[in-house]
Amino acid sequence: MRFLSLFRKTLVLTVLLLPFTACFKNDMPYPYVHGTIDAMEVEGAVGCEIDPVRNTVTLEMDEVQDLSKVRIRSVRFGEEQTWAETAIEGVHDLREPLYVVLGTYGDQRYRWKIEAKQSIERVFSVSSQIGHTFFDEENRRILLTVSKSVSLTYLVVDQVKLGPREITSYSVDLTTVHNFSEPVKVNVRYHDVDQEWVIHVGVSDKNVMVNRVSPRTRCAWVDASGLAGQANGVKYRKKGEEEWTDVPDASGAGSFTVRLPDLEAETEYEYFVYSGEEETDVDGFVTQDAPQLPNPGFEAITPAGSYFEWYDAGAAAPEDRQAWWGSGNGSAVMGIPGSADMGYVISVPDAEDKAEGSRSARLESKWAVVKFAAGNIFSGYFGGLVGTKGGKVNYGRPFTHRPDTLVCKLKYVNGPINRIDTWPKDHPIQLGDPDIAQVYVALGTWDHKKYGGTKDCPVQVNTTDMTTKFNPRSEAVIAYGECTFDKPTADIAPGEMEQVTTPVLDAGGAVLPGWVEVRIPLVYSDDFTVPTHIIVSFASSYFGDYFSGYDQSRLWVDDVRLIY
Repeated sequence: MRFLSLFRKTLVLTVLLLPFTACFKNDMPYPYVHGTIDAMEVEGAVGCEIDPVRNTVTLEMDEVQDLSKVRIRSVRFGEEQTWAETAIEGVHDLREPLYVVLGTYGDQRYRWKIEAKQSIERVFSVSSQIGHTFFDEENRRILLTVSKSVSLTYLVVDQVKLGPREITSYSVDLTTVHNFSEPVKVNVRYHDVDQEWVIHVGVSDKNVMVNRVSPRTRCAWVDASGLAGQANGVKYRKKGEEEWTDVPDASGAGSFTVRLPDLEAETEYEYFVYSGEEETDVDGFVTQDAPQLPNPGFEAITPAGSYFEWYDAGAAAPEDRQAWWGSGNGSAVMGIPGSADMGYVISVPDAEDKAEGSRSARLESKWAVVKFAAGNIFSGYFGGLVGTKGGKVNYGRPFTHRPDTLVCKLKYVNGPINRIDTWPKDHPIQLGDPDIAQVYVALGTWDHKKYGGTKDCPVQVNTTDMTTKFNPRSEAVIAYGECTFDKPTADIAPGEMEQVTTPVLDAGGAVLPGWVEVRIPLVYSDDFTVPTHIIVSFASSYFGDYFSGYDQSRLWVDDVRLIY
């Protein structure tokens, strides 16, 4: 009977609980956690670049590593709640990219690409060679040129390395081959690779030649080929003068590049290349002019509703004048709404606080009810709002010159970050960190079809999609320079920052409080490619694209100049 009594009580309790458990619903949303990879330990890797924006891991592998058998020892995720749908640790064939899916809370999934890149240093040279050896990786050809004074039936091979060090074998001992009058074939073997390479040796009718010349405004670059071990170099002069200026090459290599300095703009010069006793014919080039950016002092402004736009005042007819500088305010001239149409203006002309002329541009970071916005001004135009979450910005203006330095006058007032939405994974921030102002300049050959913009403004950044964020290391960038400030410019002591000169004086010689002159050198990764566009950008809050910063930061900009 006792058992029956307990059974009845349990049954009643179960019945009483069922309606409550059956009707319970969890309406709490899952927290947003981006599934990321923070670190990876891989056998044979000499470098690892993790891009949390594009969800990619790029492994730089040692040349002796077999890409078909790459062991990933360990992986560290960005958050404890992150997991992988398939095992990442273990041995993988990375001759093709490995794709993995990371999960966090609920149904949040993030696809990552893990790829391996491997560069094999290949070396091949012979005596009396002119210039450098060209390795055609796709067609497995080796191309080189020798002096006309030697015979192709008896050449001495100086250096051979056509595969990874220490593990490569050859079907032919090339150090014993002397006859290159016909192409020479050799099989290169390592791991499970067996490649046939063909060596082609040509004869030049000259021992010295010019490969290419690239004149700028105040200098020129000359790429040439001569005989290795000879005295090689370039001599130049202004056309019409008697004396030549000698620029010798110090490398001792057969292929060399020299810089011709101290040239005058828009001037014709003569030059020739020499190698030992042999010289090329005299040739010439004309240096470029030294243009400045339109509206460098932000003097030319067009009223546009509740705010202003800065335009290129170079056009003769007012109706032909177009805005050259853009801002997040929007563009009433182009009919594109921006922050100003939502009730807050973040970039304004300032006639009271300026370094020269009648006004400066004042960039203001603000909190507008539900969103943070950073003051900005840039070469390009605002491309439109993306709901209430962000906007599209088209960067770049046509430009085919190559200056050395961007110079501008700035004044900055900041404070501790008090508004945080998100932040870049490689640069976490927290409340109380100092806000940062950023200035950068870039020259490049961006194709608008690839970078999402227009022919005139080729790079489009969508602030709601960080995969579109401007990348100063992209293949299209040929020169870049940047400067940041994490404290008010009034607090920068003389000599504290290499790029900053202080104080700045007004026309009467009086010190302008808080103003500094900033000099940003452009670092070129390519000395011969001519740019198609220039990007110049100023922002009062570095993390403005992530809607984070100090909501009272102010950056004044004036007197922007290019130094050639």
